[in-house]
Amino acid sequence: MQLRRYIQVAATAAFLSFTLPTFAQETDAVQAININTADVSELMQLHGIGESLANRIVDFRSENGDFISVQALDNVRGISDTRVNQWSSQLTV
Repeated sequence: MQLRRYIQVAATAAFLSFTLPTFAQETDAVQAININTADVSELMQLHGIGESLANRIVDFRSENGDFISVQALDNVRGISDTRVNQWSSQLTV
């Protein structure tokens, strides 16, 4: 009985040693979204950006030119400094 338990623990440990590094690599592979080139669907990948807000960002960029910084997003109607700070690690220019 103890041998069976030992085998179960060893099998679980082996399984986790192979799956956890793969999961970590997948989550680290997420790249920042460039707000000067992103389309609506790319912008909607961010938590809190729906289709309407994504369209406002794209429209603002079309009317005013490229953003000079991520912080410049707060010039778009409906985006506060707080939201920009929440997204800053996921965005680039």
